[in-house]
Amino acid sequence: MFRMSILQAVLAVSLLLEASAFAPTSSFLRGFTASPSCLTISAPPAASSYPSLSMAMTTPKASGTSKKFAPLPVPGSNTPVKKTAEEKEKEDKEEWRMDLQEPEIESECGADYVPLLTALKLGNYEEADQLTRDLLIFIGGEKTRSRGFVYFAEAPLLPMKDMQTIDRLWRAYSKGKFGFSVQKDIWNSKKVQGDFNKFVTEIAWNVGPCGGCEKQCSGCPGTLKRWTAVGSRGNEYEYDLVKAKKGHLPLTSALRGTYLLKRLLSHKAFGDAPVQGQALVTAKGTELFPGSLGGGGGGPHKPP
Repeated sequence: MFRMSILQAVLAVSLLLEASAFAPTSSFLRGFTASPSCLTISAPPAASSYPSLSMAMTTPKASGTSKKFAPLPVPGSNTPVKKTAEEKEKEDKEEWRMDLQEPEIESECGADYVPLLTALKLGNYEEADQLTRDLLIFIGGEKTRSRGFVYFAEAPLLPMKDMQTIDRLWRAYSKGKFGFSVQKDIWNSKKVQGDFNKFVTEIAWNVGPCGGCEKQCSGCPGTLKRWTAVGSRGNEYEYDLVKAKKGHLPLTSALRGTYLLKRLLSHKAFGDAPVQGQALVTAKGTELFPGSLGGGGGGPHKPP
């Protein structure tokens, strides 16, 4: 009995010494007090003593309207997060173009692609469309520059690297929606099969049947949309990436026939596959744009 009492006394003294060593100085044990026989727990500290604890324990007041938050995606899951129309529009118009690694730019004739690159980066597709036509005239050589347009027979001879650069820039800064190679794929698709009428409908270059018709006749492209110079009113083409149909840009004149369009799409820069269908001698409707590439042979002409 005597030995057990001594052991109990030694144990009690040890506990007392440990408690006295921590209790006066440690802020983490502010809620604990020591007694001669044991370590007792007093009331917990007030939340106000710890600002972070006070914030964590504070319950926000109920408001008249409750907000529902969409659950976050589980890491590694394949469940996509739905974006609002506003978020999609913001994504289209802002940073993603600037964050892209610039595509390779090559030229066989010293062409300056900085203006086209800049316009595409800024999402200014109308300006980029005009710059593309200007570039095709430039890379065609001295004759095309002096005359101000490209003959359809000259289109296949345009420099390979330059044509690849133009197409590469368009595809990169439109998420693969615009470009000559994109148009070629549509032209040769099962749905179009080289039919110009179906092609202009598929990429929304027309606005419906030609005058006096209730529907488009077979082989007729309908009424082509009206083009005006950059910054002018009345242009019916679409320069918004979200709203435009795939393959809508860049534009190519079809007023005086589809030879130029077909020869451009046949360029080796866009693949070795031949372009299907027969070129039309004339294409009815309003012109796509006046002058810049010619329409199959004539000089620059004025808008209607």
